[in-house]
Amino acid sequence: AAETVAIDAAAIARELGNARVMNIVLLGAIIKSMGLTDIDWQDIIREQVKPSFVAINIRAVETGMSLA
Repeated sequence: AAETVAIDAAAIARELGNARVMNIVLLGAIIKSMGLTDIDWQDIIREQVKPSFVAINIRAVETGMSLA
């Protein structure tokens, strides 16, 4: 049986300070639920995201992982 978790990613993203990171909150939840936490997601974010958005994206992915 599948487990379902409802996450209000938009509200969480707004609490983090930028509604645009709601997809990263959801990505964090998917990472955790799929058992992909051994990958260095912070490093990937640092490589792929503009420097001014790195910190909030790291907070968003970590928040999403904590919710799954």
